[in-house]
Amino acid sequence: MKLKLLSVLLLFSTILFSQNRHYYSDKDLISREHNVDMKHLALDVRFEEEIGKINAIVNLTFRPLQPKIDTLFLDAINIDINQILMGEGAVNFTQNNKGITLYFEHPLIWDLDYTVEISYSAFPRKGLYFVGWNDSTNTNKKQIWTQGQGVDNRHWIPHYDCMNDKLTTEITVHFDKKYKVLSNGNLIEKYEDNNNEIIWHYKMTEPHPSYLIMLGIGDYKIQKYLSKNGTPLSFYYYPEREKDFETTYHFSKEMFDYMEEELQMNFPWESYAQIPVQDFMYGAMENTMATLFGDFYITDSIGFNDVNYVYVNGHELAHQWFGNYVTARTNTYNWIQEGFATYYGYLIEKECFGDDHFNYKRRLAQIKVVGKYPKSKHAIGTTDGALVLDMLRYVLGDEQYKKGISYFLKKHPYQNVDNEDLLIAFHESSGMAIDWFWEQWIYKPGEPHYKVTYKKQSQKISFKVVQTHTIDSVVGLFKMPIIFDIYLNDGSVLSRKVMVNKKEQHIKFTVPKDKTVEFILFDPNSKILKKIEFKKSFSMIKNQAINAQYMLDRYDAIIAMKNTNYLLKQKTLLESFKKEEYFLVKSEIINQLTRNDAEKVSADFIGKHKSKNDVKVKNTLMRKLEVNIATLEFFKSCLSDMSYRNKELALQKLVEYDNSFLYETDQYSLNNDGIFGKSLLIKKLDLTIQFGTESDSSKAISNLINYTNNSNEFLLRINAFKILVKHNILDKKLIENLFDALYNPNKRFSKMSKKILIPIYKSGNYEIMFESHLKFDKLDWQIELLKPFTKK
Repeated sequence: MKLKLLSVLLLFSTILFSQNRHYYSDKDLISREHNVDMKHLALDVRFEEEIGKINAIVNLTFRPLQPKIDTLFLDAINIDINQILMGEGAVNFTQNNKGITLYFEHPLIWDLDYTVEISYSAFPRKGLYFVGWNDSTNTNKKQIWTQGQGVDNRHWIPHYDCMNDKLTTEITVHFDKKYKVLSNGNLIEKYEDNNNEIIWHYKMTEPHPSYLIMLGIGDYKIQKYLSKNGTPLSFYYYPEREKDFETTYHFSKEMFDYMEEELQMNFPWESYAQIPVQDFMYGAMENTMATLFGDFYITDSIGFNDVNYVYVNGHELAHQWFGNYVTARTNTYNWIQEGFATYYGYLIEKECFGDDHFNYKRRLAQIKVVGKYPKSKHAIGTTDGALVLDMLRYVLGDEQYKKGISYFLKKHPYQNVDNEDLLIAFHESSGMAIDWFWEQWIYKPGEPHYKVTYKKQSQKISFKVVQTHTIDSVVGLFKMPIIFDIYLNDGSVLSRKVMVNKKEQHIKFTVPKDKTVEFILFDPNSKILKKIEFKKSFSMIKNQAINAQYMLDRYDAIIAMKNTNYLLKQKTLLESFKKEEYFLVKSEIINQLTRNDAEKVSADFIGKHKSKNDVKVKNTLMRKLEVNIATLEFFKSCLSDMSYRNKELALQKLVEYDNSFLYETDQYSLNNDGIFGKSLLIKKLDLTIQFGTESDSSKAISNLINYTNNSNEFLLRINAFKILVKHNILDKKLIENLFDALYNPNKRFSKMSKKILIPIYKSGNYEIMFESHLKFDKLDWQIELLKPFTKK
């Protein structure tokens, strides 16, 4: 992005009615113009689900923002408008590929409310999705669900589709009584009509942005709870997966209670529900009062240790406050939604899995963003707001931080907000002037680079800290309070927090005469995002690896040993491994051990599968080692592990070692209904094709092809497709299923299918299989998808 003059940006900021500071151009800085304030949206919708069609009437109530308006533009893509009424009179309109423009007979006057009624139909390809209704085998789930963020609800509802105008909504759905319907708001009415349908009427009492309007329709059961403060909680689940309910929704009630206590504010809506859906293209979506998530998160107690819903669950719950209750004015301030949700997702995981796990997630985030400037001009706050919030909490302290966040939320109920609103809230709640923090982390890019050295003369220790990053017209010196720790031989610690804000600073300590220094830390527990150069003796690194209080400091010490002579570090590695608890450190130690030492370590893990931590350590060991006489029992024990990933890796290595294991693994309960268990079965089919008898291989191919049909979850289908293509196994049914995937509205799935189909088509060996899929009356969107298969 090009650097803009500060004066020009300040001019832009006055349009936003605040003093927001920006140093690089940003197309999302200015709110979208609109000439009316949308007040209420009332939708009545019916479906022709077999053909993917909706028929609906929407009433939009609004108030002009200008003295007189005679036109109104509404977002509406590929929607067929039947009629628009205001009162009993028809409203003239025109339509293009972006939306509809209404022309009023008489200018509308501000301070008065108006309502237009639009009747329409649509075959949406975005925003609203039909799953399983065209399944000829009738084995697929039948669902309808929505995904409105960022601006996709305009594909099925004509309205002003932008985050800077919040409104109340209500939805009335007519649907087959065999299915349940979930939407935003309170279920104020539900009754059966004369057409064997149930009428479901949901209504919001407080405003929210329209991208959060949702529907979830399908065959579900519901488990209901009450939060500590009495909020009704409803958790939807598939009837056939009832046994996995507890592990899927693990900690859900506890995290709800935690968030209210942490934010010092009750849940801002009347109730909360969650619902899984098939073929969802993301992890989950925080629709107001009703989070929708991909059913690939449904898991049993074994799969829970591989991938679970806890973080995503917490992230989407946090959005109910950050995003739904207070909403970013434009995408420039989207970190107030995503950064906050990510941070509170981390905090919820901290409550569930401990401090080490929280610090591990912080470290992953730090690695992802550090060093991006000057290539990236984005401030850390906009790319990873969770790290900024954690540093803000570190700077202010827990109580001041929580007080400021609570004050911010309560000051802006159901409103749009920006960076300055948050800063002002901290000014007003704490009296502290922390503009400097906003300036360097939220408005400017980059992070500090420190070169740290120390000198010891007698009992005096002097630190020198130099900020070594490039100073330019935007990035300057950083100001942060940094802790210096000196660990002494008696276990005591000399500690001091210093505001480091100069190009070069010196910090001095005096060590008591009867004590010696074991090791030294600069910014213990890595609280500050930074690059650091700090050379230490091996003796200090060794002591830090064994005795540092925080897992990240012990991990950094082990990392620092990478290039150290093995005989010099061997004893320290083994001692640290025996003492250490967290997988991140143990796994790095394993990576540095010789194979012989790693084999000795693996023997101690035979049969151990009590914790998620042990599961990950064993995975590292399996990747390090090969199956031999010394490790055979270890690998066999991993077939019974509390991890499908470990079972899969152990199975692969055992079968490669001795293919008789292909026929000896049923005793290890490889079968499961969930996605992770099925992935393990797919791995076994893959190995059977490679190492099994001709008869067994033929059966495995048939089973794999069945996994590619649309009765399976899309991630499993992708896995099966890739294995079959890897083995160059292609038949008419597989091509048929690939085209079914190509037309799937889940873009991740559709792109994967296209990537597989194009080289098959270009090979020229399968033209007959393609013919029936290319010669039919096509819709516009199908023609677009089939362009790569049109020969010139």
